Amino acid sequence: MKRLAILSLAALLAAAAPPALAAAQDQAPLVSPQELKQMLGRAGVVVLDVRLGQHYRASKYKIAGALREDPFQAEQWAAKYDQGRTYVLY
Repeated sequence: MKRLAILSLAALLAAAAPPALAAAQDQAPLVSPQELKQMLGRAGVVVLDVRLGQHYRASKYKIAGALREDPFQAEQWAAKYDQGRTYVLY
């Protein structure tokens, strides 16, 4: 079953490239798609789509309301997110 990582902003700030995101994922709790479905719409939950560009463009599946971020630019975008929220990256 596919699982999604929930990362804290500290993990995001430490991430500079996809390998770093993968390393942070090893330390983050995982949620199933069913668990994520229950989380969607809750205050304080933000979904970030960090798939590589070609995978993002080729996919017909996107989570409604997810924010798109370039995984290679994590150092640039991570600081704009509030540390008090829960982030789900996929």
